[in-house]
Amino acid sequence: SCYFSADIINSLMDSQLYAEGDDGKLYSTGGARGSDICYISTEYELSILTADTAEFTAYSTYCTEPDSTDTFTETITYSAIKQDGRWFFTTFKLPY
Repeated sequence: SCYFSADIINSLMDSQLYAEGDDGKLYSTGGARGSDICYISTEYELSILTADTAEFTAYSTYCTEPDSTDTFTETITYSAIKQDGRWFFTTFKLPY
């Protein structure tokens, strides 16, 4: 709840890909079928920043198949809002 809105927390917990640890932190439960072995890296850029909203653009690079040198880039947009002096993500998707 330090980083995500209640809507995102509920949707993440409903997906069964995430679990709350004994320490109250969010953990991914993804494994071999939930991970993308072609994922290489992600670079982030702050696209928009106002007093109470922010938008980040993520550029994720993937190989076309395992051990291939051919790559492609996927763009993901993340949004955040400022409430009570704290920033919360309102959209969220893992890049892999």
